[in-house]
Formats: sequence, C-alpha cells, structure tokens
Amino acid sequence: MKITQDVRDYAAKQKEIEAGMAGMSAEFRERGGEVYLPSSEIVRADAEETVAAD
Repeated sequence: MKITQDVRDYAAKQKEIEAGMAGMSAEFRERGGEVYLPSSEIVRADAEETVAAD
C-alpha cells in the first residue's frame, strides 16, 4: 500500500537525520563543545582545508 510505503520512507529519512545529528554532536564534543572556535580550526567542508580569517 502506498500509505504504508510513505510511512516507511518517512521513518527511514528520520533515522538518517538522527544519525547525521548524532555524528555532528560527536564532532562538536570532540572539538571541546565550544560554540565559537578560533578561525585556525575552521575547516571548509567542500575543500577539506583549513581557512584562516583575514
């Protein structure tokens, strides 16, 4: 049934979102749990390189 499949798809998407948030939470804790980081620690996700502030 379409409704059942829609519910399964929704649940799968929610699990993916929760897993992503858990990963980001772990990274946040690994970096010390600070909201504001020094510019020397900021990494661009698209280039995987450290970006220094001007």
